[in-house]
Amino acid sequence: MKRSPFMRLCTIAGSKKIYLFASAFFSVLSSVLTLAPYVAVYIIITKILEPGFDSEGYSYIFKTGLLALLCTVLRFVFLFISIMLSHIAAFNILYNLRVSLTNHLGRLNMGFFTGNQTGKIKKVLYEDIEEVEIFVAHHIPDIVSGFAIPLIIIAYLFSVDVYMALVSLIPLPIAFVMQQKAFDKKGMEERRKNYHDALENLNGTIVEYVRGMPVVKVFNFSVESFSRLKDAAMSYMKFIKEITINQAPPWAVFVSITSSGLFFIIPFGFYFYMKGMISLSVYLLFLMLGSGYMTPLFRLAMLGGQLGHIFEGVKRADEILETPPVKEPEAGRLPFCHDIEFKNVSFGYGEKNVLENVSFKTGEGEMCALVGPSGAGKTTIAHLVFRMWDISEGEILIGGVNIKDITRKDLMDSIGAVFQDTFIFSDTVYENITMGMKNVSLKDVEKAAETAQCLGFIEKLPNGFDTIIGEGGEVHLSGGEKQRIALARIALKNPPIIILDEATAYTDAENEAKIQEAFSSIIKDKTVLIIAHRLSTIADSDQILVVKNGSVEERGKHDELISNKGIYNQMWQAHIDAKGWTISV
Repeated sequence: MKRSPFMRLCTIAGSKKIYLFASAFFSVLSSVLTLAPYVAVYIIITKILEPGFDSEGYSYIFKTGLLALLCTVLRFVFLFISIMLSHIAAFNILYNLRVSLTNHLGRLNMGFFTGNQTGKIKKVLYEDIEEVEIFVAHHIPDIVSGFAIPLIIIAYLFSVDVYMALVSLIPLPIAFVMQQKAFDKKGMEERRKNYHDALENLNGTIVEYVRGMPVVKVFNFSVESFSRLKDAAMSYMKFIKEITINQAPPWAVFVSITSSGLFFIIPFGFYFYMKGMISLSVYLLFLMLGSGYMTPLFRLAMLGGQLGHIFEGVKRADEILETPPVKEPEAGRLPFCHDIEFKNVSFGYGEKNVLENVSFKTGEGEMCALVGPSGAGKTTIAHLVFRMWDISEGEILIGGVNIKDITRKDLMDSIGAVFQDTFIFSDTVYENITMGMKNVSLKDVEKAAETAQCLGFIEKLPNGFDTIIGEGGEVHLSGGEKQRIALARIALKNPPIIILDEATAYTDAENEAKIQEAFSSIIKDKTVLIIAHRLSTIADSDQILVVKNGSVEERGKHDELISNKGIYNQMWQAHIDAKGWTISV
């Protein structure tokens, strides 16, 4: 059965959901006490107008005033308690949602991320969740009081005078009809969905534009000429204008009606007073409270429009949480060795396969190199070892065990990788190397950095291993320095299987010898899968696979493949020729 959005928030709040209900309870108490000063004024005026008002009357008025003051103080105390409790629940919901989402995202296959814009995921993780926190922390007391105060006031007014209470209710049905027109449920759901879609699209294109800033600058690619960003911004603006045009007329009437309660109370009240149907004190009471109950309703209507957007954000967070993760085995198996074998593996990102019937095996402690033209499927093969996607056909085995039968933790503990595009977190050098590993001494980190040939430049940084690097950090590293940080991660982790995807892409001639030395130390006695376009770096591999159009076309050692005069030989000759390549002026 589908749960209401509020009950969904209670579920997310977990053990702190009692705080939500307690917050609502104290908000109701605060709302009841809101009435105290007005009732006190009514009682005092009534007492003053009674015949024979004497010193005892003054004492009565004084006591009534003190009681009203006490109620006012208690009202703010209860309101404070309500807001504190709602904030505790809000921060718990915020934490639980973000932790659940980030943990779940880590278990999804990479297809989810290639199929969803970064801006969309960022919007859910940050903006939508923040709105939920604001709603729970601030709006739940407002909503409860928005319902409680009008009901309490109306009930009290009816107990004082039925006819005047009915006069006070005249604006209510008109305001209700206008509010329904402004927030038409049937059309609003579709508009709300379109709003979030437009905002996610705008977020995605903005992230793309900012990330591509070097290209934008070089090609003088302005916001106007970046059509996707311009179209996204215009689409969002057009959508907001349509909502405003549709909602403005009924909303204007609603605002006018909720602010004009006295328009009915003054003439009717004066008439009833002149006819002797009500006393002056009753007339004054209705002047104070007769339209006052509409103010909370106005705030409630304002929140009603926001609630739809908030609950749509919760819905989109749930869509991520309901996306099936990579299936974990019920009882994980551990491989006895660390050879890698592909058996008739086929895989595609969509309907068309990018790998067709790929089979190969590399022994434990051996280095297997993947070479071939761009787009041949080399990186896909490497990513499949991590189980970033699940294959459609065949098996991938480590130590004779299907990787689907190995738990995600055990699989990741067994593998280390350096990708072509090295990602550096906005954190210290130390944290970037340890990657969350616990109980790691600085001495171990220094040793790993020395093995990866990056200790020298780290020691020259302003704060050494405590220097903040990454986007927005104190220091910006070069591509080669980032890759050596990545190699230090592998050296510290010391996994039995290492995957290197174009790990020498950013090395210059001066540092290549150091990087090769680091490789030799790090990959010693490891099972290595390496992807390289610079063939000289993999000539000594135990096995070279030539991948073309998603299939293994050739396999063997360097000398064997050269003697075969096939694709690899052609690539090698092109590699040799490229060494003498120069630019003619």
